[in-house]
Amino acid sequence: MATVATTLIPEIVQAARNYIRVSRNLAEHGNGNIAKVFLRILASRLFYGMGPDVYDRRRFSNKKLSRAGEYLSLREREDLQKSLCPTEARGLVENKLRFFERCASNGLPTPSVKGVYRIRETYIPPGVPVFQTRQELRDFLSSLPPGRYVVKPLDGGHGWDVSAFDIENGLIRDLSGTAIDQEQFYRKVEESGHGSAGYLFQEFARPHRGLTPIMPGPGLGTFRIVTFLMGERTVKIPFAVVKIPVGNSVTDNFDGGYSGNWVCPVDVSTGRLGNAVGKRKGVPVFSEIEQREDTGASFQGMEVPLWDEVKATVTRAALLFSDLRTLGWDVAITNDGPSILETNWDWGENIIEVALNRGLRSELTELTRRSMQANTSPRPLKP
Repeated sequence: MATVATTLIPEIVQAARNYIRVSRNLAEHGNGNIAKVFLRILASRLFYGMGPDVYDRRRFSNKKLSRAGEYLSLREREDLQKSLCPTEARGLVENKLRFFERCASNGLPTPSVKGVYRIRETYIPPGVPVFQTRQELRDFLSSLPPGRYVVKPLDGGHGWDVSAFDIENGLIRDLSGTAIDQEQFYRKVEESGHGSAGYLFQEFARPHRGLTPIMPGPGLGTFRIVTFLMGERTVKIPFAVVKIPVGNSVTDNFDGGYSGNWVCPVDVSTGRLGNAVGKRKGVPVFSEIEQREDTGASFQGMEVPLWDEVKATVTRAALLFSDLRTLGWDVAITNDGPSILETNWDWGENIIEVALNRGLRSELTELTRRSMQANTSPRPLKP
């Protein structure tokens, strides 16, 4: 009993502090009464299962609590996606090397893999350099031409353990220009904290010149574009957003807003942006953000370059991976055109809900129903 109490009491105290912190922030930035805000958040948790962070992220300060029913639970969303994505097909996108191989062999634009540091046995496509010792890693890095590169786990997601580095005059530098201790770099690659089978090295994709005002660096902002397959050859794109790296963030992962990055809605038909959404300096609650302070660039109405080409590329990709009837694509738009970085069958809807400021229960349920209904002739998996 004493052990249980010792564990639970700190957790309860921490949770209470979080309720108070979020209530205070929302009250201060919404001209509300902290006691009333606290009680409303408590009611949202008791009756609708929304804790303080979710309440803030969904901007329920300005909504009736009964609208919580418009949002899917994690379990409900996963069940919908699993119904469209058979288990045996998921490895096509979960393994980054298999995904790269299929894209590259079918002419889809995707960053080339410069090499793979293999920690344990896993599939490596033919022609991809493989190394397994520190000396081989050292030799590989020495062979790379000057430039910016990204290293990430073979089977990771959500920006976990992803880092970028520059090679300049034979030195490895972080994106601020500071030289990296090479032994420390080697240890990081060798000791994967996520149990990954290894790490892959790719050239860092840089944003299209038309996007640099809203993503000035060092991180690259990618577009999350959702596809549903309707029938055999029809692809529907119901949602699109762009993830905006903030500050010195190397990755654009949103992570429920905890990363500090922002997200913008994209009008699928026109490619025009809405205002960004997230937390910003001095305003520690979710709200719309009209422009970046560092560049002065406005989000609302900005036209995404090459948008028709982006949609055409994602449509081709969805047909190529048609064994998975819904996918969330991460696409970089560069000066050379769109480049598909990865895709996820279990794409999270929360980033889209945040950008659009509405729940997606009815839309996702209907899209799933229509996709399943149209899938009348199951096919064997493509090789």
